[in-house]
Amino acid sequence: MIDIATVEEYMRVANPIPTLDVVDADELDFAVAAVHTRRAAVMQAPTKHPTRSTPTARQTELGWAGAPVAESEESTMVTHQKPDIESPTPTSPPRTRRGPLMAAAVAVVIILAGVGIAFAAGAFDSESDTAADRLAVATELVDTWGQGWDDRDPGLVVSVFTDDGVYIDGDLAIPMENMEFYMLSSGRPTNNDRVGDLAPSGDNTYTWVQEFDYSASRYGGDMEIELEGDLAKRIEWLGEGFEEIGPATGS
Repeated sequence: MIDIATVEEYMRVANPIPTLDVVDADELDFAVAAVHTRRAAVMQAPTKHPTRSTPTARQTELGWAGAPVAESEESTMVTHQKPDIESPTPTSPPRTRRGPLMAAAVAVVIILAGVGIAFAAGAFDSESDTAADRLAVATELVDTWGQGWDDRDPGLVVSVFTDDGVYIDGDLAIPMENMEFYMLSSGRPTNNDRVGDLAPSGDNTYTWVQEFDYSASRYGGDMEIELEGDLAKRIEWLGEGFEEIGPATGS
C-alpha cells in the first residue's frame, strides 16, 4: 500500500519556498496517483513483455516459470509483485509538481521588481521636478531683482531676499536694511536684462549674465544667486564685477 504520509513528506522536502510549509491537497492526490501508476507498471511488466523460453538462473531464483503469458492476473501479481517497503529513506527528493508554489514565488519576485522599478522611476522624476522647480524660482527672483532696479524700487529689490540676505558689488556687501540708501545714492542703471538662462553652479546656486545701461554706456558681467528656501540669500557680481561692453542701448 502507498504511505501517503511519506509522499507528503517528500513533497515538503521538494518545496522550493521553505517558508511556505503548505502541501496543496490536489498536488498530494496527484503525487499519490503517480506512485500508484508507477507501481502498477512494475507489476504488469512481465505480462506486457513475455519472458524468454529459457529462464535465466536469476529468473529461476525469483520463481519466474518462463511462460510466455501468465496464466492469470492473480498468479502474475503473486509471482512477480515486488515486496512493499515501509517508509523508505530517499536518497534524493522525488520529483513532484510545484505549480502553485513556483507560481507564487515567481509572482512575488515580479511584484517586488515592479515596486522597485516604480519607486526608482518615481524618485528620479521627483528629483528632476525639484531641480526644475528650484531653477524656475531662481529665474523669477533674478528677473524681479532686475525689474526693481529699472523701477528704482528698493522695496521690490528687497522682496527677493531673505531677512539676512546680502547684495555683493565688488568689495561692498550691502545688507537689506541698507539697500534703499545704496540704490538711491548709486545712480540709476536702466534696461537691466538677464542674458540667457540661469545655469546651476552648485548646491542652490545659479549663475547668469546680467547687462544694464548706465549713462551712455552698456555694462555687463557674470552674476550668481544663492537660494535659501524660495528667496535669495545672496546676489553677487562675480570676478571683477561688471565692465563696459559698448554704448547704451537706450530706453
